[in-house]
Amino acid sequence: MQRIVHPDFHGGSSKELAGEAVVASSTLNAAFHTLRNPHSRAQYLLRIQGEDTQGEGGEESRAVSPLLLMEVMEARELVEDPSTPLRSLQRMRVRAEEAVGKCVGDLSEAFREEGGSGRARARNITVALSYYHKLVEEVDAVLEVREAKEGPR
Repeated sequence: MQRIVHPDFHGGSSKELAGEAVVASSTLNAAFHTLRNPHSRAQYLLRIQGEDTQGEGGEESRAVSPLLLMEVMEARELVEDPSTPLRSLQRMRVRAEEAVGKCVGDLSEAFREEGGSGRARARNITVALSYYHKLVEEVDAVLEVREAKEGPR
């Protein structure tokens, strides 16, 4: 698709066609990045089914398991604590990535389920996925700084 719409392939076209190619290429890139990332893909699939994972639909849309919240809060405290050993952060990252992988697998099952129960389950998993995804990003940022200072172990 990119070969068809990319502006570089419309150099000899009219300004109008070249402008349309720029818009089409940008739209295609955005779609590719949305669908490539499991979290943004799940949010998109839920959004087109009328579900909200961003909190705009009220408290119900952001209902999060208290166990998940406690797990993530405790992990973030460790991430922010400069005395947390580097190996502990590395193990935490592995566990968070495993949780992301489990969420992605669970999402596939939930999206295959018929009716509202599958969508509701997918919404809850997507919210959990957002917490784990953010945790991975936070651990990565701290690991990058700490490994630069202390060296990898």
